[in-house]
Amino acid sequence: MEFEKQQEAQRLREEKEREIQRLRELQEKAADRQAEIDALRAKRAFEEGERGAREREKLEQAKRQRVQADLEKAR
Repeated sequence: MEFEKQQEAQRLREEKEREIQRLRELQEKAADRQAEIDALRAKRAFEEGERGAREREKLEQAKRQRVQADLEKAR
């Protein structure tokens, strides 16, 4: 009888530990997935910033060329 109680208690402890481990693994998997999503968002934001900077530079260059052309005409 005592042995059976001990076995049952051990079985319950092992079952609880397996459940805790399963939950930890799910949590780690979710954290890894969120990290991947965050990294992808950061990469996209950086690329968007780069595109914006290139576009601004392109517009500034075109403006400089127009101003230079207007100065040449005025001379």
